[in-house]
Amino acid sequence: MTNDRRWLKFGAIAAVAATIAVSAFGGVSLYRQFKQAKSDELATGIRKSFQLASEELRLLLEQEAKRPFTEYSYSNFRGVSAESFLKFSNIASLEPSVRIPGLVGYFQIGSNRQLELPFYPAVLTGPESAGRREKAIRVLAAFSKTEPINIDQSVRDEFRKKFGSLWLPNFNTSDLISPRPVLTKSVPATKLFSKFSKSAQVESLQDLLSTSQTLTSNAQTFPIQAILLQSGYIVFYRTVLSEARPITQGFVVQQETFLKTIFKDLEKYLLANGDRARLSIFIEDKALGIFPTPVENGDPLFQLEEFSPFHGVSLLITALPVGIDTIQMTTIVFLGLISLIISFVIATIYRTAVRQLELSERQAAFVSSVSHELRTPITAIRMHGELLKSGWAGDESAKSKSYDYILKESERLSRLIENVLRYARIGRDSDPLSLVAVTSDQVMQLFREKIAPIVQQADFDFEFVYKTSGPSRTVEIDRDAFTQILINIVDNGIKFSRTSKEKKITATVSFEGSTLQISIRDRGPGISIENRSRVFDLFFRAEDEMTRTTPGTGIGLALVKSLSDRMKIDLRFENRDPGCEFLLRIPIVHASN
Repeated sequence: MTNDRRWLKFGAIAAVAATIAVSAFGGVSLYRQFKQAKSDELATGIRKSFQLASEELRLLLEQEAKRPFTEYSYSNFRGVSAESFLKFSNIASLEPSVRIPGLVGYFQIGSNRQLELPFYPAVLTGPESAGRREKAIRVLAAFSKTEPINIDQSVRDEFRKKFGSLWLPNFNTSDLISPRPVLTKSVPATKLFSKFSKSAQVESLQDLLSTSQTLTSNAQTFPIQAILLQSGYIVFYRTVLSEARPITQGFVVQQETFLKTIFKDLEKYLLANGDRARLSIFIEDKALGIFPTPVENGDPLFQLEEFSPFHGVSLLITALPVGIDTIQMTTIVFLGLISLIISFVIATIYRTAVRQLELSERQAAFVSSVSHELRTPITAIRMHGELLKSGWAGDESAKSKSYDYILKESERLSRLIENVLRYARIGRDSDPLSLVAVTSDQVMQLFREKIAPIVQQADFDFEFVYKTSGPSRTVEIDRDAFTQILINIVDNGIKFSRTSKEKKITATVSFEGSTLQISIRDRGPGISIENRSRVFDLFFRAEDEMTRTTPGTGIGLALVKSLSDRMKIDLRFENRDPGCEFLLRIPIVHASN
């Protein structure tokens, strides 16, 4: 049985551990899959939104790259008067019909450093003259007293070479107002990108319009480039070779308006996902102030180290760790609950199996105990009967002792058989109780008639204390069942205190509120802490069956508990010094006169 219990315990522990491990692994895997799916979904949406932005920018620049170079200045369009050219060229209008967000105006720079504006002829006439002059001031101010935002020295030199010392005919530079510089914030972009590039899915785009194009038989244009200026503007420009003369042509836009419009779909998508995802634009180690800085301790979802045609511009989209939705969390919690339920079922099965093994062990011990308990009195009765029959008993005193011994053992044998038969009837629900009204005086008489002789026959002292006052009280009990309860408790005390120094049983009857309280105390070793919860278990014995010295079958106290519960008697026990005390609290029906 011990090996079976050990293997059963090992199997139960292994099954529970395997269930928990599989559930934990499955829960973690599901959680990671859900998070990865959310992250992939967010990254996919970001890439789609960015592709829309890049496609819009590509079409815009492609359209501008194909624009005839002769539209940029009325003076370059030979054979057409300025007045006719202003009507002919779209970009010569005060508000040209082009799809360029934040457009300030078009420009052209010749080899003499003169700034030529399609919308600003040498002679201003008409009602739009004031508006054209103001627009010219804004274009020239975009290039004046400014430089690229933190770009390397070669780009700065190129900017100064192409856009430095510009002048407009018949224009007073004192009218220029220095533009407000754009805000930037220092961020270690190099370390940031090197850190993120290990885990981020880096996007790369080919340069937009990366090859030169021949516009006419005598003109060639090179790719459009862009530089972000400290003045808060972006200058898009191209170099055109016309009759071997280099000409710089392009247009100026407001940074915030242009970039916000280009990335409007992307920002809208990020906004729909809360504040945990951000688009950041870097120019070397500075973050452009019109967009937020990266999410602190965020995950990189999108990275573009070179955003053509902008010089030194990088893009980075970061996000806080992606969470999972309610349904996915419910799935993981449900998996955990299933794991707990399976573990509980395994534990319940294990507990039931252990109880069955213990019951089998107790039943085996019970059979051994009953055999021993029956054999001993029967053998003794037979021996004394043979002595009396053969006449070897001697004088009348010896015969009287044999008669007394036969009577004593017969009564003990009867009690044993009655316990076994009664518990068997209870298990089959064939032992109905017959409750009758009994007074406290009758209970006292029951102790004197039934309990005192048993204690005295065992050579124990019996002390009976009747702590009552006033009228007698009435309780409802089954006389036979209640008598069997008292006998079994007393018999248990006698068996376990027969080696004690003080051989004494004390019974006390008293009133406690609305109950009749009966206590039966012995002077034995008491009940150990580890056995207290099992005292009333069927077939349980505190001693090992092979080495025990106390007689008994292990059903006496189990029968006491069963009969007490059926009569609604509160049964308890407490250790005393020395011994153990059993307490019976019986509800009082009414007081007797």
